[in-house]
Amino acid sequence: MKTAEELQTRHTRATEELSKVEGQIAEAIADGRDARSLQNRRDHIATKIKDLLPAIRIARQREADAEQSAAASEAEQLRRAAVEATEKLHAAAKEVDRKIAELGTAYDSYRLELMDADKAVRAVGSDLGRVVRGSTHGLRWALSKGAHTLFADSGAARVQANREAPFADTVKRCLPNI
Repeated sequence: MKTAEELQTRHTRATEELSKVEGQIAEAIADGRDARSLQNRRDHIATKIKDLLPAIRIARQREADAEQSAAASEAEQLRRAAVEATEKLHAAAKEVDRKIAELGTAYDSYRLELMDADKAVRAVGSDLGRVVRGSTHGLRWALSKGAHTLFADSGAARVQANREAPFADTVKRCLPNI
C-alpha cells in the first residue's frame, strides 16, 4: 500500500514529464514531424495523473483514519487506566472505613473497660479522673503519631512533636498508684 507522500511524488514526476512531452510535441509539430507517438505518450501520462489524484485522496484518508484509530485506542487505554486507578482508590477508601470502624470498636471497648476500672478503683478510695482527662489529649497524640497523614488530612489541631506518644503509654502514665 502506497503512502500519500509516495503517490504525491509520483504525481509531481508525472506532471513534470507531461510538461516535457507537451514541449516535445510542440517541437515535433513545428518541425513538421509525426507527433502521434508523443501524443499517445501524453495521453497515457495525463490518464496516469488523472488516476493518481483520487488515489492520493484515498491514501490521505486512510492515513487520517489510522491516526484517529490510534488516538482512539490510546484514549481508551488511558480511560481504562483511569477506571482501574479509581477502582483501586475506592477499594483503599473502603479499607480505611473498615479500619476506622475497627478503631471505633476498639475505643468503645476501651471506654467500657475504663468504666469498669473506675468502679473498681473507686472501691479502694481513688478515681480515674486523671486518666479520663489525660486520655483525651493522649488519644489525639496517639493519632498524631500512629496515623500522621490521616491526622493531618482530617484537619485536627496540630500536636507538638515532643508530645506524640502511644495511647497506652499515656493511659499508663495517668493511672493511679494503688
